[in-house]
Amino acid sequence: MLGLPELAERFTNRGMITITPSPIVLHADQEHSGLRMVIIIALFAGVIFFFLLLNTFWPQIAPPQLVDFTSIIACFGSLVLALVAVWGIEQGLKRVWHSGRLLTLDGEGILVQDIDLPPYTLNWSGNMNQLYWRFTLKGYKRGGRERRVPEKWICLAVQVREGENQLITYTYIAPKQADQLMARHGRAHFHEIHPADVYATDARSRYLSLPSRPEKIPADILAGKDGKQWLAEQRRWLEGFELSPRDFETFISTIIGQQAVTDN
Repeated sequence: MLGLPELAERFTNRGMITITPSPIVLHADQEHSGLRMVIIIALFAGVIFFFLLLNTFWPQIAPPQLVDFTSIIACFGSLVLALVAVWGIEQGLKRVWHSGRLLTLDGEGILVQDIDLPPYTLNWSGNMNQLYWRFTLKGYKRGGRERRVPEKWICLAVQVREGENQLITYTYIAPKQADQLMARHGRAHFHEIHPADVYATDARSRYLSLPSRPEKIPADILAGKDGKQWLAEQRRWLEGFELSPRDFETFISTIIGQQAVTDN
């Protein structure tokens, strides 16, 4: 998968990135449901495997004073070893087992391929509009993928529209990395929104109910300064393409660079 260094082979006089002749393929949703299921099964199998392994061989290699603790060591050791092994398996699978949702960036534009939907293209030559926003993953009832991300992390998102077609991409990223990314791409103005404005934040909703998205965005929010971002955020829940931080930066670098070329 190509990242920013490979993409930046040609520059304009403003230093902005332009598309290279070779298409760039960005695979979305690395932690898709199929991969998560395999990881859960692998973790369960790994714990059993390493428990049997340690329970069998630990008494043969352990100092005499630790032999009596074989069961305890096998329990804790099997969990640690299984987690390490599964982490390695997960990293390998992410490279070869994709979700089927992907974006292809080439000299013509962005080819969007989704599951069970016909592909479509957003053309660089068209009137391509961009909308950027961000929010911190804390202060509201998180669910799904967001629950597996540290609450201090930030979601960065962008909506690209061209003609009747639109595309939303986003990433979850550590605060320091987010600041560095936004500093590198000053033309991408990530407007901050606050999930607590629309998510229920009372104790019962946060601790005694299942995670859920708001059924609707309050009218006063939609009519306010964050209205456009919240409409796009609603669409992100249903159709957004999650990219790794590196691929997300490649994506916004490309569209910002193409915008600069078009403006010239």
